[in-house]
Amino acid sequence: MNYPANFEQKISFDIIKQQISSLCISTMGQHFVEKIKFSSSLNLIKKLLDQSTEFVKLLTTGNQFPSNDFFDLRNNLANLKTPGSYIEQEILFNLKASLFTINEILIYFKDTEVDYPELNNLVYQVNFPFDLLPEAERIIDEKGEIRDNASEKLKSIRQSITSKNRQVFRETKKAFEHAKKSGFVPDNSEVTIRNGRSVIPLKVADKRSIGGIIHDESSTGQTVFVEAPMSFEINNEIKELESEERREIIKILVIFTDKLRPSIPDLFDAYRFLGLIDFIRAKSLFSIKTKASQPIISKTQPIIIRDAKHPLLYLTLKEQDK
Repeated sequence: MNYPANFEQKISFDIIKQQISSLCISTMGQHFVEKIKFSSSLNLIKKLLDQSTEFVKLLTTGNQFPSNDFFDLRNNLANLKTPGSYIEQEILFNLKASLFTINEILIYFKDTEVDYPELNNLVYQVNFPFDLLPEAERIIDEKGEIRDNASEKLKSIRQSITSKNRQVFRETKKAFEHAKKSGFVPDNSEVTIRNGRSVIPLKVADKRSIGGIIHDESSTGQTVFVEAPMSFEINNEIKELESEERREIIKILVIFTDKLRPSIPDLFDAYRFLGLIDFIRAKSLFSIKTKASQPIISKTQPIIIRDAKHPLLYLTLKEQDK
């Protein structure tokens, strides 16, 4: 326990923590900031300082570090432990993005192993399920949509939907041209959309002239919007195909989740690593911002402080000098 109890507030360390937290790009990193506390362990302090110093070096002299898609999906993954459950499409999209980021970070440190020994010690603790990323990429695209070739059946269903939509367009256009020639269509009118269906505008007096389903009417009540009979039948077939498409997508997500489930413990560790990297990165950014340097720590030597500056005072004066 610190003495006095409000010691952090007295030295404005709580404000420093807030500033470091603001530099995090994930809630995972912010949780690590919240846990910062004073320590008297020489080995622990030196390890944490070395991590930050290495990251400062990385940020100032190294290649660009991956800093996108630091999603925390641990709660979502916890919900998938039950057999039969499946990952939602949006979560799969975020999973793919965050797995890509973790993979890029691991590759980054593998290529710079000698330069950042303490950070690489963190990397060695990650048992990353490398097979999940290409599988996720095979299933979901860059826009978060399930790919046509995620399964042969899905590809076939979507081809049928595309073909049916072309049929709807042709039948609607044919019915429209017939109604127009017969004088049933108001002047300067075209095929439009109502309730997600292609419809033909007809004069209200001729609303029964081509049969079909009335979907809407104009604000003046002089025009009704009718779905042609053949289009109506084909659209119903499309609705059935769309339901089949949804069932197939769920089946694909279930199969992927079954592959993912055994790796959930490793994924938890990987996301903890991602949060820890975010935390160290934020501390390093604050260090660069305040032009801080790593102190030399010893169990035997007295404390000697030279040219010391309070970081918040330094930032305040720096702002005033602009």
